[in-house]
Amino acid sequence: MTGEISYADIGFYRNVHNGAFEGGDDELLRLLKRASRDADAATLGKAAHAETDFQKNCLAVACCYQADHISKGGGESVSGYRIGDLSVSLSKRGAAGFSGLCRHAYERLSHCGLMYRGVKG
Repeated sequence: MTGEISYADIGFYRNVHNGAFEGGDDELLRLLKRASRDADAATLGKAAHAETDFQKNCLAVACCYQADHISKGGGESVSGYRIGDLSVSLSKRGAAGFSGLCRHAYERLSHCGLMYRGVKG
């Protein structure tokens, strides 16, 4: 994982985002890197080409939300569950939605245009 990009660093997570993760810095950095990979996948690579400070800030905040989500057990896929007579099957997208991102991260990336799938004019 050496050289892997993280769109948010530990200082941003703790001081700007005011994240609640209580683990060590090594574990937090691992979560932020995984969240950055999730953002890359969800934006079809557009995250790496964020142009404006606004987009870069949205990306950093989205990665912080996603890291929080992952640290609380989110991001793991569930194929379905059964409670009594009720059986529910989920798609491979799981509970996090189409992009694999938590709702807050998805909204942040959508807000700055990184989730846009249309034609650029």
